[in-house]
Amino acid sequence: MERPAVPSEVLMSQAIQPAHADARGQLSAGQLLKWVDAAACLAAEKHAGVSCVTASVDDIQFKETARVGQVLTIKAKVTRAFSTSMEISIKVTVQDTFTGVEKLVSVAFSTFVVKPLGEEKIRLKPVPLLTEQDRVQHNLASERRKVRLQHEDTFNSLMRESGKSDDPVSAEEEGTVSTRGTSAQSVELVLPPHANHHGNTFGGQIMAWMETVAAVSASRLCHAHPILKSVDMFKFRGPSTVGDRLVFNAIVNNTFQTCVEVGVRVEAFDCQEWADGHGRHINSAFLIYHAVDDRGELLPLPRVRPISEDDFRRYRGTIARKRIRLGRKYVIMHKEEVPHCTHWDLSKQAALSSGNVEALRRLAAKSGWEVTSAAEKVAAGPQLWHQFTALSLYLCPWPSLMWTPAAGVRPQPDERARPYFLPKSHSSVAAVLSLQQMNLQGPGHNMTLNKCSAQQHSLPYTGPTLLQGHHIKIYTLEEQDVLSIWVEKRVESPAHLAYHLLSDFTRRPLWDPHYVSCEVIDRVSEDDQIYHITCPATTGDKPRDLVVLVSRRKPLRMGHAYTVAAKSVMLPSAPPSPDHTRSEIICAGFLIHAIDSHSCTVSYFNQMSASILPYFAGNLGGWSKSIEEAAASCIKFIEDATDDQNPSRQPQQDGS
Repeated sequence: MERPAVPSEVLMSQAIQPAHADARGQLSAGQLLKWVDAAACLAAEKHAGVSCVTASVDDIQFKETARVGQVLTIKAKVTRAFSTSMEISIKVTVQDTFTGVEKLVSVAFSTFVVKPLGEEKIRLKPVPLLTEQDRVQHNLASERRKVRLQHEDTFNSLMRESGKSDDPVSAEEEGTVSTRGTSAQSVELVLPPHANHHGNTFGGQIMAWMETVAAVSASRLCHAHPILKSVDMFKFRGPSTVGDRLVFNAIVNNTFQTCVEVGVRVEAFDCQEWADGHGRHINSAFLIYHAVDDRGELLPLPRVRPISEDDFRRYRGTIARKRIRLGRKYVIMHKEEVPHCTHWDLSKQAALSSGNVEALRRLAAKSGWEVTSAAEKVAAGPQLWHQFTALSLYLCPWPSLMWTPAAGVRPQPDERARPYFLPKSHSSVAAVLSLQQMNLQGPGHNMTLNKCSAQQHSLPYTGPTLLQGHHIKIYTLEEQDVLSIWVEKRVESPAHLAYHLLSDFTRRPLWDPHYVSCEVIDRVSEDDQIYHITCPATTGDKPRDLVVLVSRRKPLRMGHAYTVAAKSVMLPSAPPSPDHTRSEIICAGFLIHAIDSHSCTVSYFNQMSASILPYFAGNLGGWSKSIEEAAASCIKFIEDATDDQNPSRQPQQDGS
């Protein structure tokens, strides 16, 4: 049976009352989850014309808190209908009744499935696309659906990659909290008010109960009122009905500096199952909390110490989920492009070109870069320490290593010392022993071991000179929802040759699958050129194009990097084309450091705009290897080239 498509938007307004608030006078996260699920269900049923149930909920990020007396508005809308399921977008805003100021609380996506009566089959009609935003969300819905379907495979793959290296906290380390000390349990009897209009326990009610017990668990670790920061994507595994007993078990899985992940498992029991002690697993969810002090500053959280084998599994799972969340965040949270392009002015050529180069160097010099992936085979020397950082993702500010170059040795891409964090279990002594066992030392470099304010220990570098094989490391940096990426790779070619090849963007389509064509449209100077670039389409959109200023600079003295910087500019002679979606590069480029006369390290940086993110989000989330593939292609392109392709032929001040 087919039903005509009808507008599928629902608007819910709620005045926040004291009964809706927690101990801080803020809207209870559980109450918000109930309202969100109810609004989404109503939107789904408005489109389907039949009863619908919640199948899954994507990551929910909470940007703002709402307080008693404010007005909450929830807008739910079907973005795309598949055969028997629909994606619902939910936007939550809060308005102050006195000032009228409105703030975004959250944007989320849920999946609902139809529940027809009897044997009747419902085939959902497509959602009418009335605006450009409707079309954008329609296309993105397909991408989000792919992410949901491959979530389990992605998670298992990341667990296999990280499980061997992420070493949990040792029992001897001071200041840790046993995970058993954070466990919490609650039981609820499902009554008629808890059921939806077709007899099952209301999904929003289950989410609210989960949040309550998760908050109890989190409070046992942070000893403060925990604030819900986000809810990880989850799906409902099975239904429960009136009369069921629901048992909620929560426990802290891991901490990351100022936030804590709590896992909740829900089991349902009917009367017989309750007596037998064998329930049905109907849901699992992961909630992320933080806590603040009296001044509103984030509290540093104590580290957890897993005990059982299951504790270790969940502990490592948090690291895999964190990476997946990073990628999903930029698929789920589509943001409108805010133009950053600079108008090209020939009279300001020198300043614009210099600013282009300096912006790249500032991006590379920032602190806070976190490893998201690393190749198995890496070079020794300072490069090998990058592999070691992959053992301890996101574990700052605990035991760390600081690499500093010995006299005459090339510094790292940001040309300054930078900390590398050890696995949580390593005390100062254990770290030294571990480093010696791993043979991570070599001539010409020093490694300093720091443990909070403890005495520092220098470790000489005495190990092997090279482990063969391509090694590609990917780092990310998030600053107020602005994501930057750093891809580092070793190339067995002279630095000056890599510089010549990478600074000529007309060659880039030869190795970069993200570039279809690249042509010079303005030769500003020998070292500054403006290119028109075309890129393949993503998520069903039109192909993209860019107008980019590329500025290259040779090092002024030995040990400094070759620089190739790129940023978008607006050029009257290259207006947007109706055949392409005009995109932009905020700040990107290459820093190339010579290792010796025959090899170099190439670091690629990109501060991503909303239009560039679709090309990278899958890789960041762990369900794609496009960045590694492009980097490997770049390595091969450079290593297959010869100095005959370099008109200069001679290295200049590259430290070779």
